[in-house]
Amino acid sequence: MSTKGNLTREEAVEIVGENAVTKVESINCEPTGRVGYNGMSQGDDLCEWCASTTVVDPDGEVRSLRVYYYTTNEEDETMEEAEGDGSVIDWQICGYEVV
Repeated sequence: MSTKGNLTREEAVEIVGENAVTKVESINCEPTGRVGYNGMSQGDDLCEWCASTTVVDPDGEVRSLRVYYYTTNEEDETMEEAEGDGSVIDWQICGYEVV
């Protein structure tokens, strides 16, 4: 599986600004479906999650800022055991994307 979000936080800030990056980091993420809700059920080691917001870049173009997270099968199981409570794991941002 290839992961998405090849920008670092610093690169995203350069493109869309600190406020936009801080905003997207505060939005709840959802499974993308690109890698199933539970990666194990599809034979994957990871599950892809994404949060996004609409931003205006310095050129005035409306863009989408996305932040990606990847959970392991073990983390997915931990959330399932907690009745879907995502606060039981330590979410780590894996990358940003501006499209």
